[in-house]
Amino acid sequence: MSVVSTRVVASELGQFIGQMVRVVGIVSGIDGSYMMIKDDQGIEVKVTCKGHPRFSMGTVEVIGMVSQDLGLEEMMSTQMKDGMDLALYREAIAQTHRFQNIFPISA
Repeated sequence: MSVVSTRVVASELGQFIGQMVRVVGIVSGIDGSYMMIKDDQGIEVKVTCKGHPRFSMGTVEVIGMVSQDLGLEEMMSTQMKDGMDLALYREAIAQTHRFQNIFPISA
């Protein structure tokens, strides 16, 4: 499935309300149909999952719609490799936003 979405970090969610984004974080909690993920700066994002959350630990990428409360309505999520360097990921995202002529943010 191909989904057009912008890769962002948690602190940028306010700029993308109502849009589809990709966010990577470490699962920090599960409560019913919600999953909390935390980025390298400790910012938590509440993810409303489709059904019960599939991942209870580790690093995940969530593709979802940004809600008014800066949470995500999950469209899909993927388990990432253990030990992923989230600070390096943050820097990579910053560079893609800086050089949009090379890395278009959206299609």
